[in-house]
Amino acid sequence: MRQRVAETQSPLDPLLEANGPPLPGTGTRAFWVGLIVVSLSVVWALATFLILTNLTPIAPREEVVYIVLFVNLLLVIAMVAVIAVHVVGLWRAWEKKVAGARLHARIVLLFSLIAAVPALLLAVAATTTFSRALDNWFNQQTMSIVLNSLNVAHAYLDEHGQVIRTDIVNMAKDLDDAAPTVAGDQRKFRDLMFAQAGLRDLPVTYVVDSKGAVKVAVLEDEKIPYIAPPEHLIRAADGGQIPLLMPKDTFRVAALAKLHNYPDSFLYVARGVDPEVVKHLQRTEAGVRRYESLRQVRGGLKFAHGLMYFMISLTSLLAAIWIGLWFAGQFVAPIRRLISAAQQVTRGNLKVELPILRGEGDLRRLSMNFNAMTKELERQRTDLVTANAQLIERRRFMEAVLSGVSAGVIGLDRQKRITLASRSAEKLLALDGSKLIGRPLADAVPEFAPMLDGVDEHKGRPQHQVTLII
Repeated sequence: MRQRVAETQSPLDPLLEANGPPLPGTGTRAFWVGLIVVSLSVVWALATFLILTNLTPIAPREEVVYIVLFVNLLLVIAMVAVIAVHVVGLWRAWEKKVAGARLHARIVLLFSLIAAVPALLLAVAATTTFSRALDNWFNQQTMSIVLNSLNVAHAYLDEHGQVIRTDIVNMAKDLDDAAPTVAGDQRKFRDLMFAQAGLRDLPVTYVVDSKGAVKVAVLEDEKIPYIAPPEHLIRAADGGQIPLLMPKDTFRVAALAKLHNYPDSFLYVARGVDPEVVKHLQRTEAGVRRYESLRQVRGGLKFAHGLMYFMISLTSLLAAIWIGLWFAGQFVAPIRRLISAAQQVTRGNLKVELPILRGEGDLRRLSMNFNAMTKELERQRTDLVTANAQLIERRRFMEAVLSGVSAGVIGLDRQKRITLASRSAEKLLALDGSKLIGRPLADAVPEFAPMLDGVDEHKGRPQHQVTLII
């Protein structure tokens, strides 16, 4: 039976036991551990990119960024550990001169360089592009545009505030001037307030006390809810100021003024503004606050995104190196089997046979040709051994026949070398047979040299007689 020198070590990489341990990265356990670590790293790197670019429901808050980058770092360390185990094994195989180790190392190195250069270039380009874009977002021109949009919105409300301040000052003066005639008559005072509010197009007019309680109200719509002025505005008005209440939760601009000729009385008026303007102002203020907060943490943003791109690039690089290790193992395995089988052939084992595996392409054809070659060599060696045995048998037979002949008989080959000498010839020549076999006849017996010169011209006919003195 023929012996298969290649033994399947794993479903991924059959290797020859006769030529040392399997190359790194070829075991089933190592493959699955590496595949799981690399897959998790790549998926988490993608998740990191989506989270930090705010493309997921998870807000990229500071603590979230730290957690994401920390997990990324752990996975990178795990990938480095997996690759380090492979590299150490490959280095040991190189030092022990294991078949295929040098080719394996060259393929891994080439694959790593091919993967590293684009990854590093991408990381540098992405980081530089993001940094320049971030600087453009926070340059003086952009900042001026943001602040101007806020100023425009405030200018609209400030204009309304100035108008309503003028209205409330004039109305308070008119009410104070009319105090001698209306102070004791509530109906007349109310009619005067109604006339003053209509004259100045004020839909909401109140007279309140220092506690904010309503004493008199003149409203266009009775359904308009009353919103008491804050205490600090009442104190400011009591001090002679005309404080404004800008719209936040309501779409109204309000003002407050003290009525000097009415005890514990304050005039409180309000006018509606366009709701869209108020909403735009609120959005603008929120945007400016966000812009300012980002401007304050601009350095941190650069660092976080730079670290993100570095982690993603490093993950891609390590994944490519691991794939290169695995690919090199698959590529080198058939070559290693062939080298090991060739070494066994040099030691005389012609029964070696390589396994024919699917998916190896041209290397599979090479294994088939090698098996055909070893079969042919084995057949030829068998034929040679058989022919040699036949020659030995014939020689023994001729020696047995010639042992009974009294005349000396010497057999020659085409090169005139002695192949056979009977015992009578040994005795006549006084030479040992072991010293005659294989020697040219002219050297063993110089007297026969002249006779041998004419043998080729006169085949089959004796032409000379030699006399030997013994």
